[in-house]
Amino acid sequence: MTAHWRSGAGVLAVALLTGCGTAGLGLDELPKAPIAVAYWEGEPARRRAELLEEEREVRRQKVGVAHMDSIRRFLGVARERGQLSRYPGQLALIDPITGEVKPITGAPRGSLPLAWTRDHDRLLFLSNHKRRIQVYEYSLTSDEVRTITYGDRPHLYADYGLGEQLALLQVVSEGNRQFERVFVTDVKGGSPRLLFQSRNAEVVRLSPDGKTLVYVRRSVSKRGRPDVSSALVALDLATGEERDLGPGREPAFSPNGDWIVYSAPSRDGWRLRRMRPDGSARSPIAAGIRDEKMPSVSPDGRFVVYVRESSGLDRLFVRRIDGTGDRILLDAGAVFAPVW
Repeated sequence: MTAHWRSGAGVLAVALLTGCGTAGLGLDELPKAPIAVAYWEGEPARRRAELLEEEREVRRQKVGVAHMDSIRRFLGVARERGQLSRYPGQLALIDPITGEVKPITGAPRGSLPLAWTRDHDRLLFLSNHKRRIQVYEYSLTSDEVRTITYGDRPHLYADYGLGEQLALLQVVSEGNRQFERVFVTDVKGGSPRLLFQSRNAEVVRLSPDGKTLVYVRRSVSKRGRPDVSSALVALDLATGEERDLGPGREPAFSPNGDWIVYSAPSRDGWRLRRMRPDGSARSPIAAGIRDEKMPSVSPDGRFVVYVRESSGLDRLFVRRIDGTGDRILLDAGAVFAPVW
């Protein structure tokens, strides 16, 4: 089924790239492949930042909000804090060299990027089109959008694997009970294979070789509410065996599958880390002074883009995967969920 959203992508903005804090990282080192983000500029960016600060204050006083609930709020369907949807971001592509921000106008505002194919031509994203959270695919070559999932049950995450392999996270409601189902299928709509359900999964990532699925398992407090803690779990698709990889969230594989980059909790907030897919060789990817979140690895495997607050807004930064060098990529507007 193909969506009828199609439009040429004009230039939304050209953000100035600053030289502040470059620490020896030059723009000429970066690969040219575009970075997909949800993007805000001007007053919407500032108003969204104010609402997020109000939300952080609520989190300090109550049990934390799970990542899945954050996606629901982002897409405007959460019961609480839904005012964030009044300031929807624009799905956009950022040129890492020039800073040009080009909107994907075939995608409705409020769409959320998820994953690129290996050739960087097709992009998975979420959209709350007609109050149904579903997965769509954008083609950079044809500038067209097509529907990947549909129906009454929402799909809150998806990722590409080997070839046409696709992982999907579906939410099922039965009476007062709500749980997740995780499938592996293919982009062309093959028969889905159910991997598991009811494991409090939030995010699913497939390894480049298609053999391993890493997911985020959120913790649930004794009162049945989501806790702030979460853990990374690796599932061997051939054997069904699981390995607990420790606390963390927002995992991303490097292109060759050698590393998992993620955001880990620390005494000073969330920090970028990396580890091998078996959980070994854990190490920090340097550290700033503020929360570092939503990492994504560059197509050449040498850099990590991530989100960090600067001047009151969530900005896009880049750092070498070995922890050296760090610089802001966009000093205009705000971003969410970068995918490189």
